[in-house]
Amino acid sequence: MHLRFVRLFLSALLIATLALAQGDAGDALRQLGNRWAELYNAGDFQGVADLYTEDAIVVNFDGRADVGRQAIYEGIAEPLPEPMDQGTIVVNTEEVEIFGDMAYGMGTYVHSAPDGTVMIQGSFMTIDKLVDGEWKMHRHLINMLMPEPEADAP
Repeated sequence: MHLRFVRLFLSALLIATLALAQGDAGDALRQLGNRWAELYNAGDFQGVADLYTEDAIVVNFDGRADVGRQAIYEGIAEPLPEPMDQGTIVVNTEEVEIFGDMAYGMGTYVHSAPDGTVMIQGSFMTIDKLVDGEWKMHRHLINMLMPEPEADAP
């Protein structure tokens, strides 16, 4: 009877430890998206690129694929037309699922003008990888919501 209790206790402890570790990793992955937006908004495009693995791939909303950290940097650092170059991005990671040293995240983003007008918004999905104890984006797919078409005038 005593051995059964010890096994049950150890099993419960293991489950609680794994849940806590996943919770910590989930928080870290949510912060990865926030850090991306923070660095981007500050104009630190190298910092943004460093959030990716060396062999990462970003598929942009225009269909262009940036392959590798250097290409990702170049794609992000490309100047945006006004007023987008003055805007800010807010990222909201809504879902995270962890599978050992890999994870995925899904969420939304909004790129607003300085006056608060929404210029671009959409959704994203990332596949993240634990590299040397740090979560990095490994694959990143970005979608853009298109505005509703205007109704035809009679």
